[in-house]
Amino acid sequence: MNPGLEYYRPWGQPAQGWFCFGANPVAGDTLAIGATNYVAGSAFEVASGAAETAKNFAAAVNGDRSQYPQRHNQIVPHRTVFAMYYGIYVCIVATEPGVAGNAITLTGVTGVVATSGATLTGGSAAALAVTATVTSSAPTTADATAVVWADYVRAGTGAAITLGAAGASTKARLAIVYAPAVNTGTVNIGPNSSVRHPLIAGQSYTLPTIPGAVFDLNSWYMNGADPNTLTVLYVA
Repeated sequence: MNPGLEYYRPWGQPAQGWFCFGANPVAGDTLAIGATNYVAGSAFEVASGAAETAKNFAAAVNGDRSQYPQRHNQIVPHRTVFAMYYGIYVCIVATEPGVAGNAITLTGVTGVVATSGATLTGGSAAALAVTATVTSSAPTTADATAVVWADYVRAGTGAAITLGAAGASTKARLAIVYAPAVNTGTVNIGPNSSVRHPLIAGQSYTLPTIPGAVFDLNSWYMNGADPNTLTVLYVA
């Protein structure tokens, strides 16, 4: 998992911090994440160099069996964080996005292993706004830095039409289409005017996407006989 992926934003941002191994700890030195202690020479092996020791510590936090038991003796990974190793740095990231991760404490060894701070930082809740009603055109989505749900209705005309037409924002991170149960027939959607997926009345379909990627709704088409309608919910 990469905590920098835009994929995480609908659920908030995970808190993070780091340990910096400026020198090698000695056996008995204790590092801690929250209430979990990691004793050098016991929980993780002290190697010949600080970078290798940092790698062993990261493996211990993650319960990495690929380095078990030669470099650490941790079978169960830490449940509230995971670790990423970068040379003498070990980045610690909360497994759950949100502000709760900001309370997870970090304890290093004075003059040997520094920390980014007393606790993880940067955890935040998602900024999610939901439109109250379905309208005939898309609401304005001017805030490009927040996740904004918007929705609009497209009426079938019997010919293929683009989903992102009629003044709607065409850029989306996620889009879900829904055919109301009152529709008289099947609505089709697809990546072009000839390749379409049938959407049965009363059912929904999530457009395939790559997590974190932005795609253009104008690259998707739908058709259905009038007066069939299609509701499109999308994250701008």
